[in-house]
Amino acid sequence: MATSLHALGVPPEPPDRLGEALEQLSLYALAVRAYRLALEGWPPGFFRSLPAEGLARSLDALGDAAEARRWRAASAAPSSAAAPATSFSGHLRLLDVEVAPNPVRAGTGLSLSYHWEALSPPPRDPTVFAHLVSDNQRLINDHLLLKGLYPPHRWRPGERLLERYTLPVPSTTPPGGYRLVVGVWFPETRERLRVWRGWLPTRRDRLVVGEVEILPAGPGQTTQGPPARATAAAR
Repeated sequence: MATSLHALGVPPEPPDRLGEALEQLSLYALAVRAYRLALEGWPPGFFRSLPAEGLARSLDALGDAAEARRWRAASAAPSSAAAPATSFSGHLRLLDVEVAPNPVRAGTGLSLSYHWEALSPPPRDPTVFAHLVSDNQRLINDHLLLKGLYPPHRWRPGERLLERYTLPVPSTTPPGGYRLVVGVWFPETRERLRVWRGWLPTRRDRLVVGEVEILPAGPGQTTQGPPARATAAAR
């Protein structure tokens, strides 16, 4: 089978590209298997829209409209994009950031869901930072985009990406209002991507995307995360 597919010019990997090639050849049952493999390879809380959309198309072709609808709903863009014209140096567009719970109690964790749109590949793997900032405190979550599992050279323009992370809120965190600040940078070079409005760069390298209220730790709550750093500004 592999030899036959190779003779047809079908790439052996990655599975999402294999699914696309099989779909174009109208080999929908095989395309479904390849797209499922592409989606199953991601950790919980991480998602790419193109394999899901291809899976939905192939399921439609096989007559499974009900499951196709479920995958289309899963891959749909956020209905209330916070800043649809905002991108970081034309490489990544931030569609939405979901925060839960809000307010959050000290001694627990804050779940952050980032919805991105891939635009053009940056020169290296980008690191996302999300900071909760008050006048003299900062809680930090820095991570490689999609845990580094989807390197920029494989990006497809217009593809939507979802990733979820937890930002620990130590029990010693002072209660009050915090700004949620998001940015993208390259730790190797210390370069921070500029915020663009449409195709016009701004001087900013971070974006305030919302407000989070932190409540005092409850009785008996001693859960500790990394200590909050005292600072006057976001990264």
